[in-house]
Amino acid sequence: DDERLCDTLRALDGLPTLASFCPLVGAVHTPVRFLEAGATALGVNCGDDLNALIDAAIELIPLGVNVVMRPSAGVPNEGGVHPVTPAEFGAALGRGWSAGVHAGGGCCGVVPAHLREAAAR
Repeated sequence: DDERLCDTLRALDGLPTLASFCPLVGAVHTPVRFLEAGATALGVNCGDDLNALIDAAIELIPLGVNVVMRPSAGVPNEGGVHPVTPAEFGAALGRGWSAGVHAGGGCCGVVPAHLREAAAR
């Protein structure tokens, strides 16, 4: 939970740290609290909507720290297949980078083809 993360950040006493969270629908996180507790970068990871996660990363840019985005390849279907294609993944990360997000990667369901597509942006 957010309070436990803040306690951990305070215990790290000034070390460079990334506070990353999953912006699922209905979840409430307070990135400003993470910065006040000592985070030196903020990130969003996983999520159930690729474009909503990229939007959440972009919304962190005005806070003035490095921002990292690590979306999933979507919620898998009954067969375990993640629906986000490498092209969709690459385009979304490209949009984040164009907006000023500093770094990106992947979470659940992301395979090398997704990362190659993102790197080409």
